Amino acid sequence: MNFSITYTCKDVLPARRLSGLAYVGPDIVVGDEGYKNFAAERQQTIRPGSDGAYVVINEQPDCFEIGTDFGGYSQIYVYQDGPLWAFSNSFYDLAQRVSGLEFPMTLYAPGAASMHISAALGQQPLSDRTPIAQIKLLSRSEVLRVSKDQQPQLTRAPAPDDLEGFAQVGVEYADALERYVSTWVGRYITILNSDVHLTCDVTGGLDSRTNLAMLIAAAQIADFDLNETVHINSNAGLKKDREISEQIGTLFDFEIGRQKTKSYRRPTVEGSYAKWKSYYLHSYWPAYLPTVARSSKHFWTGGAGGEAHRWITGIGLASSFEKLLERKRGDCPDPQQFEQLMADAKQTVTDLSKMRGQPEHSLVCHYRNFRERFHHGRRSNILYALSPLAGAGLSAVSQHAPVRVLKTQKIFADIIANTAPELLGVPFEKDYPNFAGRDAHSLLDFGGLAKRVSVSGKVFGGDAVEDLGDFRQVDALKLMRSDFEGSVVGARDTGLVTASQIINARTLLETEERPSAAALKPVATTILAGHIANWI
Repeated sequence: MNFSITYTCKDVLPARRLSGLAYVGPDIVVGDEGYKNFAAERQQTIRPGSDGAYVVINEQPDCFEIGTDFGGYSQIYVYQDGPLWAFSNSFYDLAQRVSGLEFPMTLYAPGAASMHISAALGQQPLSDRTPIAQIKLLSRSEVLRVSKDQQPQLTRAPAPDDLEGFAQVGVEYADALERYVSTWVGRYITILNSDVHLTCDVTGGLDSRTNLAMLIAAAQIADFDLNETVHINSNAGLKKDREISEQIGTLFDFEIGRQKTKSYRRPTVEGSYAKWKSYYLHSYWPAYLPTVARSSKHFWTGGAGGEAHRWITGIGLASSFEKLLERKRGDCPDPQQFEQLMADAKQTVTDLSKMRGQPEHSLVCHYRNFRERFHHGRRSNILYALSPLAGAGLSAVSQHAPVRVLKTQKIFADIIANTAPELLGVPFEKDYPNFAGRDAHSLLDFGGLAKRVSVSGKVFGGDAVEDLGDFRQVDALKLMRSDFEGSVVGARDTGLVTASQIINARTLLETEERPSAAALKPVATTILAGHIANWI
């Protein structure tokens, strides 16, 4: 079960390829087999820029077009050096492939400098540059096009804009939000009516509750008992979140935490570790080792993506991205590398701001293209994860919403009020100042949502599942320790990691049996640096 899409100028591109999960209207399409069946039955093509988390390749009359979902939750890295080119949805797989073909590869140290930045800002890339000079990240607002010449050329082009019409000029806030909600309630009905099992993450926060409200509405419209095949998941280790989740479960008569799906299976240790390296090395520094096998019969959903629809003070503690990054200057051991990191990040935001559909404010623009993509989107690369709050529909709503709507979280309150209004009466795990949900009279009333929801959707997919095994984190950490020790010498040679980082990483591996994902960051950076030494 291969989710990696990696091609070079020496390969023949397929006429059609889909890795991941895409939504088209009320339909949900999973992987290559699903795309084949969808195209045959619906006579439609999945283009870049739709909702989901996917990479798609389509043959056009004069070229091949390659792109990702609207939110860029699946990423594309691009190698270019003169006539040589390659692309992949994995930085690690791409570098491995071009290194094997002996394509030129040059170290670019500032492209790895985010590994030195502390806290959330340094958990993912900060620009489109990578530690390999010839490899860059493709913007979520761009697609690749490969010509059909005797010597195929690779170029970048703007991604299709607003395929489903969410961002039509002149559409009122209420109409746009109603269309978004009816679309996603219809997609949940599609899942409930299929043989796909669903795990829904619930916390005490506003984002997961907004998502849960649309799932509850779908179950009510479809007359479906959520206790049958939906696993409502809440972290038992977070006491307040769990208490609130239990309160919601009692209110709507569903059980929290009981596993009801046979699709919840563990991967092999080797498969989990290989997938971590493929999709997280460079893309996300905290070392989360996949614990569940990816299956086309098991989807996950939660509140990822909500942060992007708030007033800018909700996603950062500075008035601009530049000021936020400047506060981290002392984290970087090499002042010149930090200056170049800052310059690369600024240039990336400048380039993005010129593209259609990108936020104007630098902090929001950078957040959506990096923190949003790599942190909230990380699970989409290893599982089939639905993120309704991250799609084109809600982005169109928030991008054109008045400031007062963003400051009072009215978008979320309006969604809940029209799907599961009882949830507005349940306390949250934290206070949301001036929350519009406290004043029911100020909220929208769609007036009969069920009439507008499509129940004709279908899940197009096969029975694909990863190799199953008996994954245990302690066994995976043995592989990581071995990989780390084999990487130390090369990592030192690159200069990407400091001696103290290597010492701290080794001490962690020797003293902690189950270190946290965040604590493993210096281990992950050392392993990547060791691989880079081999590639260059």
